[in-house]
Amino acid sequence: MEQHCPSCGADLPPEERPPACPVCGAGLQPEDGEEIPFDNPGRLGFFPSLWQTWREATFTPNAFFPRIPTSAAVTWPLLYAVLFGWLQALANVLIQQPMLRASRATLPPQLRNMAEAFQTTPEAVAMQFILEPFINVVVILLSSAVFHGILYLLNGARPEFVITVRTVSYTAGAYAAYFIPVLGPLIYVIGVLTLLIIGLARAHQTEGWRSALAVLLPAVACCGAMGMLMLFTAAFLLRATNVM
Repeated sequence: MEQHCPSCGADLPPEERPPACPVCGAGLQPEDGEEIPFDNPGRLGFFPSLWQTWREATFTPNAFFPRIPTSAAVTWPLLYAVLFGWLQALANVLIQQPMLRASRATLPPQLRNMAEAFQTTPEAVAMQFILEPFINVVVILLSSAVFHGILYLLNGARPEFVITVRTVSYTAGAYAAYFIPVLGPLIYVIGVLTLLIIGLARAHQTEGWRSALAVLLPAVACCGAMGMLMLFTAAFLLRATNVM
């Protein structure tokens, strides 16, 4: 597998990660005490570690994701993702749904029906809180497998699958965007795609175009599939209405 220096882009030996780039001298191994805070929350405390990890992973991804270790367990990163998944569900209930209901009256009839489709019932909200941990973990593992597989085909993946799982988990901090009224979901989509592209490139020490393809190809495929499903559903409902 090809490896490249994240600082200058120089080719690195494919067998192992050297401690420093032979061209620019940039360090390629985490320094002592540079571990990810939430990987060891007992050192700083649970909530300080959570806050510091979110701040670093979300706002300084170029410095954060090269520190992803290759052999650590995924328990804490997955818990990190589950916690932010719960925060997203909470923000949806407290901010996004009330804003959606308040805006319905000002929308044209066609958009009003579309907005109603995005509203959730109290039962659905309760189920989301209960099932969130399981759904989140499954989605992370499946998406990590897809990203890792595409990176591998593009000759841009390091062999350790745990790197991809941990990287995807630590991009969950983008869920905090749901606390921004109205535009929160859109900002989340842009933010999480950006973090995934940067994070996978830095953690796997590969070029950005490889990680961009690994992230965007599945995203485009999913959007296309959902678009086709919506078209078929609309056509079915229109035909059923005409028959009646």
